[in-house]
Amino acid sequence: RRRQREWASADWVAYGAELRRRRLLAGWSVSELSRRINLSAPTIRQVEQARGTLRPTELTLAKLAAALGMPSPPSIQKANPQSSDGGTGGSPK
Repeated sequence: RRRQREWASADWVAYGAELRRRRLLAGWSVSELSRRINLSAPTIRQVEQARGTLRPTELTLAKLAAALGMPSPPSIQKANPQSSDGGTGGSPK
């Protein structure tokens, strides 16, 4: 239940709206973004509209953020505010 509550917060609604705004500014449809980052179109729509029963995975959010030139989403920033690995989660580039 806690994951569901966090996902429904105002921060997530604003983040989803910003993802959509940046996608539209890039001139990409949901289908085009889906193809570029290998995520399903319904998943992208759920994130943009802050809908769904569970919050998307951090990998899904990181893919969207990277593709659209956005900062890390609220859950990642709160979990690791001083990341020294450039947001790669410790993985080599």
